[in-house]
Amino acid sequence: MLLLLVGVFLVTAIFVFLFMVRSYSNTRNEKIVISLEEIAPIWMIYNREPVETESSVEELVENQISTPLLKKQESPVSSMGGYFFEQYILPYEKEFKQQNALELTNKLIQYLETYGDCPSVVLSGKDKERMLMKASVIDNLGQITLKEHTYNVAGNVISILEKTFTDWRIHVPKMVITALAHDLGKIPHLHGGQYNTTEHPLISEYELLRIVEELTNENRLVPQWIDSVRILIREHHQSGSRDTFLEVLKRADKDARAVELLRFAKEFTISEFNTWFNIEDYLKILYPHINVVRNNQWEAFTDRGILYVKPSLIVKSLDELRIKKKIIDPSLIYTDNTDSILAQIVSAFREKNLVAPFLKSPQWGGKYTVYTETSKIRTKGVSIALVPLSLVNMAQMFSWIDMNELSERKNNSVLEVLKVEI
Repeated sequence: MLLLLVGVFLVTAIFVFLFMVRSYSNTRNEKIVISLEEIAPIWMIYNREPVETESSVEELVENQISTPLLKKQESPVSSMGGYFFEQYILPYEKEFKQQNALELTNKLIQYLETYGDCPSVVLSGKDKERMLMKASVIDNLGQITLKEHTYNVAGNVISILEKTFTDWRIHVPKMVITALAHDLGKIPHLHGGQYNTTEHPLISEYELLRIVEELTNENRLVPQWIDSVRILIREHHQSGSRDTFLEVLKRADKDARAVELLRFAKEFTISEFNTWFNIEDYLKILYPHINVVRNNQWEAFTDRGILYVKPSLIVKSLDELRIKKKIIDPSLIYTDNTDSILAQIVSAFREKNLVAPFLKSPQWGGKYTVYTETSKIRTKGVSIALVPLSLVNMAQMFSWIDMNELSERKNNSVLEVLKVEI
């Protein structure tokens, strides 16, 4: 009996010893992970388990443009930053640490959690973005908070980077910080004269610089590429730049806006120009304006088989078609890209051989001298920007276009005397 007890004791001791050795080995080999509580103590205490938003929004954007907060929780506002950090920062923790970007990122998230409940649009003053936005969307986007829009943009830049670069992960810290800081200048208390400007991109740049200097004064490390981030923020509402990173930011911003607008137009869908634009549908909107004078103004007229259209009517008709089809197109939210919109439309017409033969690719139009001519008088003429399209080819392609009717319209108006000098 004594021997049996001793045997049981020895077997038990051996099992305990092996368990302790294995536990110690696992502990030594375990990957070290910095907890969210250690990195972001200010906002993490409010974090909750994610709760889905109303399904209607998610159903509308399924298989379309994604934004990081479509599944954001309905818990206290501070949890938005925690959710964003977990989903879009921690997966790239290595890159953020290697580039000394983690502390600045954390600082920006804390800043947004403190001040980011303001509207994501500057609703007063002469801010350039507000002036570029169509009036129909300003009020709706003003109901989206700054921090929600900012997190949406920051999430989008990651997706766009992945599609743009082969080594995209190394660019994530730079572009996420750019996105987090790009609209800081919309925070109301920064408009009180602290910065001598009303333009939110400039205020955003100055405020980022202030935060960076604050970290530097605390002997904290900051990214070496911060000056290039400042340029991207400063120029994110300017046109004409071909910088790839600036285009990534602009696209991320517009994509976020498109999804945000779905909340206020739930019967609409998000779609790119090439997927929804149809030439025949477009011409049916344009057709009633041809050779018609309203309030002593003309917008489109014909001359010797060519249809000349003012650029403003080209763009206005596109927007009318978009609304008719219930489309939200990210490229049409702002009015600062008129040239690219005109180029897209004319390119679609050119593919069908529906532009004037003298219009060279990739031009969308040009300045033409329009003058009046009667049997006795010819005026000096006025140079006007116009889009020339081939009316003859249109009539051949679409049987409902009536050349005789259009001629009658012109003969019955002051447009009868209009001629174009090419």
